[in-house]
Amino acid sequence: MWINKEVNIPEEILTAHKNGKLVIFAGAGVSMGPPSNYPSFYKLANNVAALAGTNHIEENEPIDRFLGRLKNQKVNVHEIVKSMLTNPESKPTELHNSLFSMFDNPKDIKIVTTNFDLHFSTINSGLVQAYEAPALPLGNNFNGIVYLHGSVSQEAHNLILTDGDFGRAYLTEGWTTRFLHTMFDSYVVLFVGYSHNDLIMNYLARGLPPNTLRFAFTLEGTEDHWEFLGIEPITYPEREYPENHQALTDAIKSWVKLSKMDFLEHEQRIKLLVETSPSLEPADTDYLINVFKEIPTLRYFTKYARDILWLKWLEEKGILNDLFVPDCKLSEEKRILCKWIVQNFIIKNSEEVFSIIERYGQRINSALWHEIAHTLSFNEQLPEERDLAKWIGLLLISPPLHSNNYLNYILNRLTDSKQGMIAVLVFEYLTKPQILLKPHIAFTEKSKDKLVDVEVIIKGDKYHL
Repeated sequence: MWINKEVNIPEEILTAHKNGKLVIFAGAGVSMGPPSNYPSFYKLANNVAALAGTNHIEENEPIDRFLGRLKNQKVNVHEIVKSMLTNPESKPTELHNSLFSMFDNPKDIKIVTTNFDLHFSTINSGLVQAYEAPALPLGNNFNGIVYLHGSVSQEAHNLILTDGDFGRAYLTEGWTTRFLHTMFDSYVVLFVGYSHNDLIMNYLARGLPPNTLRFAFTLEGTEDHWEFLGIEPITYPEREYPENHQALTDAIKSWVKLSKMDFLEHEQRIKLLVETSPSLEPADTDYLINVFKEIPTLRYFTKYARDILWLKWLEEKGILNDLFVPDCKLSEEKRILCKWIVQNFIIKNSEEVFSIIERYGQRINSALWHEIAHTLSFNEQLPEERDLAKWIGLLLISPPLHSNNYLNYILNRLTDSKQGMIAVLVFEYLTKPQILLKPHIAFTEKSKDKLVDVEVIIKGDKYHL
């Protein structure tokens, strides 16, 4: 679904978010913009080297191995990093706040981060529990904030920084691997501000079952990296200052705003959209398509949409398909659409509706049949004579069960009008003889072997006829 004109979020994520099954996996990119201004993991490693007065990281050298090399040179890597990431002037970014505000119910909050800073906890203010490695929760049943590699609130030696730390966390002791494996298997995971360049996480990503649902926000042009890892990319454009990732922040804000709209806001937006022609931006198109999935918002559409172009728009989007399958059991939403079509278009726009019915093979669902028949039976205004004949002819092609009452009412209306020839067609249908088999009840010895009685009946009600 297009949540704005730049970002399209898959339905699996929106559904998981709605059902409390979405995990936000936040990386260093979330804390890099102002007013946080913390560095990426790569820059962090170089800052440690600069402070220690040693050489910067070598080209293509894994960051954790470089930090492990510094530790072997007696550089107090963990203490330096903790000191760098406890800057009192650093504050949560707009993205921190937007990600946290995505969750209306505290029980649904599931944020996992490889960052060491406490910006998520600053926003949290004790609302949900925070977990810090190595004391991680069960990956298949948790809520709260999980500091996957530790946080600066712990003793510095608990931070997962060097190759030795990663080896313990992911391999020899494996607490991180156990958590991640069950988490990916149980939830839909959305990576935000995460590069996924660390070697062990890459191996883990490629070794997961294919049925896991993993997505990542990423800049346009970087899709191959994520697809190689079995992760579906969600792209956003690069703007003037790409390091700020403002398009990502704007997308999250749009998503939050959409998820928190109340019914009055939905009504105003729907009214604004449908009172114009159906020439919509992708975000508005996807929004309206989702409107038809909820009865309250659908009713706003049917309340304000009066232009026949909206009926054609619905046909193009495939939303009307079930209305032209005779035996399909329609949802309440589709029944509402049947009523909207009949009330607004069969009197004044018959030709356009006939055109749609023709394209669907001249078949209509029984619910739509009953709505049409009800209108022709009781509506004060009838279609023009030519159109009325077509509608009644359509009803007579394949009337569903329990349809004869409406045809009786229609016949009565026609006999009081100048529609004599149409009345004859209905009368002929209602008086056509047909066979009815009934169980035989034996009253005499002669008929005791008889199993059924045969009765000749007509479809019409004798009173009305």
